[in-house]
Amino acid sequence: MYRIGEFSKISNLSMKTLRYYDKIGLLKPAETDPFTGYRLYSSAQMGDAIKIQALKEFGFSLDEIKCFYQDTDSLLEQKEQMLKNQLQELKASLHKLESFRKIWNEEGIAMNPVVMTKSENCCEEREFMASMVCRTTEREQARRLLLRYLAENNYQIIGNLTENLLSEEESRLKLPVRELFDELPEPANDDICVPFVNDNRVIGKWKLVDTCYHKEDFDPAHIIADKTDEDFHFLYFLPEGERYWCFGWTKGYVLSKFGVPTMTGLNPYEITELLGETYMFLWFKDKDYFFRGAKPTLMVFRQVDRHAYTKEEIRIRDNLVEGFLPDNEILGKWKVCDFVKTVESFQPDKYNAGFPKEYLFFKEAFFADGGICEVNYGGKILKTPEVNWTKGFLQETGNGLSQHYKRRIIAQTEYLFIEFKSGDYFFNHKKPWWYVFTRMADK
Repeated sequence: MYRIGEFSKISNLSMKTLRYYDKIGLLKPAETDPFTGYRLYSSAQMGDAIKIQALKEFGFSLDEIKCFYQDTDSLLEQKEQMLKNQLQELKASLHKLESFRKIWNEEGIAMNPVVMTKSENCCEEREFMASMVCRTTEREQARRLLLRYLAENNYQIIGNLTENLLSEEESRLKLPVRELFDELPEPANDDICVPFVNDNRVIGKWKLVDTCYHKEDFDPAHIIADKTDEDFHFLYFLPEGERYWCFGWTKGYVLSKFGVPTMTGLNPYEITELLGETYMFLWFKDKDYFFRGAKPTLMVFRQVDRHAYTKEEIRIRDNLVEGFLPDNEILGKWKVCDFVKTVESFQPDKYNAGFPKEYLFFKEAFFADGGICEVNYGGKILKTPEVNWTKGFLQETGNGLSQHYKRRIIAQTEYLFIEFKSGDYFFNHKKPWWYVFTRMADK
């Protein structure tokens, strides 16, 4: 047995601390001498003293340590999760600092950091006013820096840029923003199983002419933006709400269903007449809405005609390549690794798709001699004659699609790029993106 002084020296706990631990019942002496009143500690309690000090270093409070022996696993799991959360917050702060320093150095101009403040009239927890003070002669560089900083640090711009003149030399740029989540585990889906209600005003073809933050921002007399790079630049409303591609409709809503995993949205619309034209304001819920908590994008469409289209009238069918030309370099099995806008934009050391790899739709492809092939689309297997290939093309006979492929050697690794013509292409006339594959087996 050890007296308190001896135990203090061996355990590196002061006598004052040991007396306090005794008082609160955290580490009581094994015995107390009935004649002298000395506290006596056993050798076994040395391990308890070491554990207490270790737990304090990990940030446990004394109350938590008292409960430690009652529910050890639960307490450690809670602390582990807390430390992981703190680490994520620190990493995010470090990323913002590094991002700002990098942009600052590249721009080479003197300006203050980006400041986030809560607006008095804003009740949304994740919405802020981003502001930056800059020299009036450098406002354009400051604007670019501010936009780049927000994009790199997960902020969605939800309003127009304003400027306050502080003096003849300085201005403050301000932008309303919404902080986005890194990624939600499941999409924030809407229930789109709603009854159909007719609205004859929407039947026909609509062209995207603008995107804006508020209805009041739209000016039909000054439409200057080119919207051909948006996710879809034409929208068709078929009779009786018939669905095509990712869209159906009922009065007041466009119903969307797309992606893997499936994202389903009720997208409200309003119709108005302006300067003799019919316009639709559509609050569209995109991928960032479902997975990152973004606000819907306000898209403005102009009605092109009131024709009652059928699906066959609006879809594209390619001219399939006749005959077979061999290409021994692609024979074998390939597994997807990425999804890119162009072959040239692919970066092998970086994942480019912008969503988790498990959601890549085109998963595998197998090429055999004679044009025989097999593809895996989201777990659905298509085989020849539904699909075939010839040199330079992978073809879907049923859908009338002829998709280019290209083989590349990059950094001594073999890649196969295959065009993917989904509804984006044959209903929306968009330029296809490319799936990227690596070889799984020998030829």
